Amino acid sequence: MNNTYNILPTAESDRVEFKTTFNDEVIISLVAFSNTRGGAVYVGVLDNGDVKGSGIQNCSRRSLGSKVSDELIHYGAIQTGHFDNVSTAKYTLPTIWDIGKVYKRLIIDIAENRNCRCYIDIMIEVFNSLISRKIEDFNSSMYYENPEYIFQSFARIYTFGKI
Repeated sequence: MNNTYNILPTAESDRVEFKTTFNDEVIISLVAFSNTRGGAVYVGVLDNGDVKGSGIQNCSRRSLGSKVSDELIHYGAIQTGHFDNVSTAKYTLPTIWDIGKVYKRLIIDIAENRNCRCYIDIMIEVFNSLISRKIEDFNSSMYYENPEYIFQSFARIYTFGKI
């Protein structure tokens, strides 16, 4: 009896590719996926979905990642140089002080809600929660939300584990 779990897709698609070995085709597929809607490349899998093995088991994750990134740069024709994304942004990025004000307001709101002055414990709790990553991710709107929304979001994370 086979006790393995089937975690692979059953067939290739526009977002799934099977490759028998790690070679240039893998890199080309990764570049293609990164330029479209994304996808996954499974190395060591035959076209029919049978697992063959990759032959790269003695390769560390770091060295494999380095090889992939170097080849992605090559195949993607990514130019080297200094890129100043901050000055070319069409919006201003909040300073560390601005972000600190959001955290301060949230910590005070939580302390008032709990009727306690345990600011250090609350600060540790906030910084270790999902809300911290959301506040500091300027691609999400969390930093820009009103304080009550941020407080309610934290409460929701605290209660349900998600926003």
